[in-house]
Amino acid sequence: MKSGTVKVLDKASSVFTIQGPGKGVLCIHGFTGTPYEMKYLGSRFLDKGWSVSIPRLPGHGTCIEEMLNTGFRDWLIAGREAYIELASLCNPVYIVGVSMGGIIAIHIAAEFPVEKLVLISVPRTFREKAVYLAPTVGRFIPIIPSRDTSRGLLDEEARASHVCYDDGVPVRQAWQVFRAAKRAMRLLPRVTADALIIQSRLDQVIPPDSIDYIYTRIGSKDKRKVFLEHSGHTATVDREKSLVADMVIDFFEGTKQSKGTR
Repeated sequence: MKSGTVKVLDKASSVFTIQGPGKGVLCIHGFTGTPYEMKYLGSRFLDKGWSVSIPRLPGHGTCIEEMLNTGFRDWLIAGREAYIELASLCNPVYIVGVSMGGIIAIHIAAEFPVEKLVLISVPRTFREKAVYLAPTVGRFIPIIPSRDTSRGLLDEEARASHVCYDDGVPVRQAWQVFRAAKRAMRLLPRVTADALIIQSRLDQVIPPDSIDYIYTRIGSKDKRKVFLEHSGHTATVDREKSLVADMVIDFFEGTKQSKGTR
């Protein structure tokens, strides 16, 4: 399937809104997700008068078969280019990444002088040990059907309206994300941006110790971790999406946080 020959799903298009040379925020969505999962957060930033970029990563937001022609290198390049473009128009530029988007954000923050970084539901590794079979299985089965219909969400209304690939998992690409997560964890000491790390206690997708692992190893002098109590993996659109947005905005504005921190 040739890139560009498929239609972008409804609500999955990218966002690029410049409101001046001041503060800009790059929001990066997760694996098999779309910009939709960052658009509520982006709208809150726009309300503050900040500029916002939410790129649609290659192979995402169209059909899952298109992902077979892409990989983590493509997604990292797209994230890096989005950061460079936004930084050419705004100062400062902050980054928010959810799940794999956080893995990409760590790679970027280790390479560029990012001032503030928010990591939401970022895995230190994969829970499923079956991922080690991916290099072999992927040669014969490019996509494994998914049995999980939760879309990483606890709120039923949010689940019904969410836009993502939930019909399967691209095997080779999942292996690449697994390896990229490992690399990101090794890069953490090089990240000096002020960091806010958010994870739900009810997240069934990533290892529960991910937040502590990242918090302990990241090189940031100013770092904070926040536990959510009522959200699933995709916390940016789940039951506590407003709370998440409030905390991120407070962090970006330099306001000291109290609620939900530990």
